[in-house]
Amino acid sequence: MFKKREEYSDNEIKGYENFAKNIVNKHTFVDDEDFINVCDRSNKCFRTSLHVSKDFLIDRLNYDWRKIHGISQNLFNKIVENTLVDDFGFSWDDATSFYMTFISYETYKKYYSPLEPEYINESTNNKKTYHLTKDEIEFFYDAYREMGVDDEWAKYDLTEIISWLNNLPETITLYRLLYVGDDNTINREELGDHYTQEKKELLYNHYNKGSIYGGHWGHPVLVTVEATKPQIDVYNTIHNNILYPHEKEITLKDKGRGVTILKVERL
Repeated sequence: MFKKREEYSDNEIKGYENFAKNIVNKHTFVDDEDFINVCDRSNKCFRTSLHVSKDFLIDRLNYDWRKIHGISQNLFNKIVENTLVDDFGFSWDDATSFYMTFISYETYKKYYSPLEPEYINESTNNKKTYHLTKDEIEFFYDAYREMGVDDEWAKYDLTEIISWLNNLPETITLYRLLYVGDDNTINREELGDHYTQEKKELLYNHYNKGSIYGGHWGHPVLVTVEATKPQIDVYNTIHNNILYPHEKEITLKDKGRGVTILKVERL
């Protein structure tokens, strides 16, 4: 059973990273066409499918070092079989675990970290995409740290959130639960900021908490709206998804002004 990096002690991580760095430095290099090559003990070298370029970093790795071990079979085979097992006496399982946890990380660190821009973004069919500046990234990292999350996972999760936002359709159907008083009126001009695409999850959460049954909040009303991607408040959507990771909330600008109301249902 392979261990995750966070399951090792700080001293173990430091020692294993140094060992992995030495292996990566000794057994890999980039050829003239910018592909990583891996060499065995006889100094016979093999090209891997890992291309050292910004496009590969964004489109294939998506800024995630964990994806390296699943992309290149040559790198895995030569490092695990010829180096870790044959030269250093690792068992196959331990070699595989070490490769996935430390070799992949050091390979990314050596070849791809220098290509990272000062922002995270996600390319999607050459469309305009959301991206974060270096200052914004640091702000969100602070939010993750307050939640007790380390920077490694924060980077992975932040990229996943941006990928999710970039892959939303240009027009999206959203749901919001409101509670209205006895006059049964809602402000159709300003429905509010907080919405979700997940209708079933929204209703389940409110039923589970009991608030759906009304009370001093008023009567529950489900509002279905249609919004466009430019209406999304990207900054606050990301922040809210960090703080409340299971809600898949989409925050709209300007208190929801400009959305198209499709349906209003009393529950």
